[in-house]
Amino acid sequence: MCNPITYSEWRRREIVTALSRGFAACVIPMVLGAMMSLSFGCSNSSRVEQTDAGSTDAGSTDAGSTDTGSTDAGSVVSCDPNTQPITLYSASDGGIVQQPVVSDGTVFIATTDTVVTVPVTGGTYGVLAQESTPHGLAVLSGLVYFAGLKIVPNMDPMLPPDSVPTFYQVPVGGGTVSAVPGIGSFVPLASDDTSLYLDEGAGSIVRWNPTSNMSVDLDMDLTLLVDDIAIAGGYLYLAAQDISQGGFANGLIGRIPLTGGTVERLVVGIGHPFSVAADAQGIYWAEARPALWGNATGRLASSPLAGGGTTTLVDKDPVSVALMNGTVIFSLGTEIDAVPTNGGQVRTIASGLTNAGMLVAQGGRVIWVDPWSQGSRSTTSPKVMSACVGP
Repeated sequence: MCNPITYSEWRRREIVTALSRGFAACVIPMVLGAMMSLSFGCSNSSRVEQTDAGSTDAGSTDAGSTDTGSTDAGSVVSCDPNTQPITLYSASDGGIVQQPVVSDGTVFIATTDTVVTVPVTGGTYGVLAQESTPHGLAVLSGLVYFAGLKIVPNMDPMLPPDSVPTFYQVPVGGGTVSAVPGIGSFVPLASDDTSLYLDEGAGSIVRWNPTSNMSVDLDMDLTLLVDDIAIAGGYLYLAAQDISQGGFANGLIGRIPLTGGTVERLVVGIGHPFSVAADAQGIYWAEARPALWGNATGRLASSPLAGGGTTTLVDKDPVSVALMNGTVIFSLGTEIDAVPTNGGQVRTIASGLTNAGMLVAQGGRVIWVDPWSQGSRSTTSPKVMSACVGP
């Protein structure tokens, strides 16, 4: 879910995936080069808005579709599952570095140098902010929050400008982009009704209420490499790897109370879980099986909220998962499918895709980025697309 994935985490995850799947030699040099251009390290977590169940040269859109939008309150305009997927935004001059966020019928998208908005039903996009390397994205109380790199002239004219990690906010309807004092290099990961969840680095996520300016440290176990988070029912759920164990079966699903505390390990000894969602009934995640790449497939799995056993919902290798109204929506790269949370028949929502990922689902529709990850020589422009999920 939460797809949203921080920019530095996305780079770090490419390395981990490469190592676990046996093609590190061709991927790691490219990824390390990308990471070294940033002035901050790898973050511990990724995207996710809370789930109940959960201008540059660019911008071709398919307007006029009858597909629907959504609001944070959950209202839904009629959504016809028989309509074809639509393109909401095409990043013709750069990448899309963050899972989109949906709020009040608007999709917020972070590209390599802008934050743009587009109606969830399609239409004309607008540029909300132009900043260097926006990453992390969350919406709360009429404001969009993101991290970026502020370019500051060097006092020595012979040296290049400095890039200073900065935490920004901007009204959802547009306006002045301003730095948030005292936040610095924190990266927004998610939001709920009152708070933002910020990647502090050093194995900690901070729950911060902008209105009261009160915060709670959600300390992660330093042996955990967190790939994704989801927020539901008073807990922050996490998909992680226990790096103290090593191997291909060191994955785990855990949780920590939103009021603070220690990480409770709910499911252990599994493959690498890299995308997670949660609702009032259970936890759902995409998992790479505990075997070398090519020797086993992955799976879409679930467990009760308190752990105590896992169920394989789909015996395939999902790229990303989202959750809505008793349905788990997942990408297999070239297609997006759905299955009931309690198991059952799998149905296809969209097919013929390149490498779809960064899924988010709200208000009867699923939104994704395609391709969500691509090689340095790729000439394919990533798109944000949408389709109706249906009943």
